[in-house]
Amino acid sequence: MLYHNCLKCLEQSIGTEACHSRRGLKNCWPDIDDEHRRLSDVQCSLVRKKNHYTNFQKRVQGALKDVEKSIANENTTLRRLEEAHQKDPEDAEIRSLINKRKQTIREHQEVYGIVKSQLEKNIARLYETDYGIAVVTERVGQLDTERADALREKEGAVKAAQ
Repeated sequence: MLYHNCLKCLEQSIGTEACHSRRGLKNCWPDIDDEHRRLSDVQCSLVRKKNHYTNFQKRVQGALKDVEKSIANENTTLRRLEEAHQKDPEDAEIRSLINKRKQTIREHQEVYGIVKSQLEKNIARLYETDYGIAVVTERVGQLDTERADALREKEGAVKAAQ
């Protein structure tokens, strides 16, 4: 989606470039400014998205660590219960606790899988957003150059008229 939006912006830029070749740079100043303003807005939006994705990634990584710790603690408790059960295999209460711990571990592993999947999706969005920022930044740089060229052309026309 983001990639498509960046391509759309660049396709509109081609129209601006065609204007330059037809009318000369100094007459395209409003087109350059309009495109620059539009792309600057897109760039700001992309940077906000990137910041959101980065913050989300930090929270998800923290959640993953919490789930990993919880699984490790549950595994430790399970091992101790199994050791106690080996000493007293007839104790039904210990057997029940072992089954509950195993269920808890399975649930934590399921949560871990879901959180990990969210992290991977977020990383993909982050890369896509970085690409969009790079594309828009490159075009904004081109527009800055075109704006400077138009200004020089305009100044040259003013000097020639004097």
